[in-house]
Amino acid sequence: MGERAREVVLTVDRESVAMGDDVDSHREVWVLPETATVTDLLVAMSRRFLPPVQGFSGWLVSQDFGDRGWGDPLGLIYCRGSSGDGDRYICRARSYPNITMASLAQRAPAVVVRAYYLSGQAARPVSVAEAVDGPLWTGAEPVRAWSEAAEDARQDWRLLQRLDALSASAAGVRREWVRVHLLGAAVPAAVEVFAARQMPLVAMDICPAGMRDAAESFLGGAGDATTVFGNVPEYRASVALIAGVLSGFEWALTKGLRSPEPQAKAVVYLEFLAQQGYRLSPIEQFLAGWIRFDQLGAALGDT
Repeated sequence: MGERAREVVLTVDRESVAMGDDVDSHREVWVLPETATVTDLLVAMSRRFLPPVQGFSGWLVSQDFGDRGWGDPLGLIYCRGSSGDGDRYICRARSYPNITMASLAQRAPAVVVRAYYLSGQAARPVSVAEAVDGPLWTGAEPVRAWSEAAEDARQDWRLLQRLDALSASAAGVRREWVRVHLLGAAVPAAVEVFAARQMPLVAMDICPAGMRDAAESFLGGAGDATTVFGNVPEYRASVALIAGVLSGFEWALTKGLRSPEPQAKAVVYLEFLAQQGYRLSPIEQFLAGWIRFDQLGAALGDT
């Protein structure tokens, strides 16, 4: 007989839809194979968990992290009709089509998925034709303005795109330097102190993607991050913990620039690396707040 597929235990819950629906708890405990996808979960919730509602109903499904708040939405479910046989539609979140139950289990000690009821205008999808015929459509159309302010905004946007590309290109060199100089055979005491004190700052950025990056870039392991971290020898355990924290800072730096102002996490992290002897590139100097947006723009030829 083959090995039994591993399973994930998860709690599913939903909001009440009307008075009287909140008398009893809606929580259920489900068991799914760890290979089951978010699509499997959304289909199961739409078929056997969400109640029939007269007319349209909508649900926003998210992984609930308790005190840490919601995770990114897993998807939307729309139901039409007053019986369980009515049409039902699922809309998967862009970043989640291939996410499995095993991936959800890595995000939190207990997997809790909650469906939030959408009422009113949010209770059903509206076609563009319906929207145009409705009272909320005014007929306003965007105009391509070539004012000085619009041109400045266009140039700023182009510069942000270039800075994102420069930031991504600098990441590999920086991570290799961190691996060699800060996570080598002898870890400086300052690195341990930094990781311990700054862990709360990047707690929400310590995620599976960051752990995979830490396993590959900082620990030199290939394959699944769980396997790499699980095989860390005892004498390197503290290094693995520090690598996890530093990966949170690195992950925060991959999210792209949204403002010409430096981000607090980047400033803290890059200034610390500079104190340890790392030489910041021009883009990293900007991210650390050492030079202004306009100064970097001028250096790149965007005057």
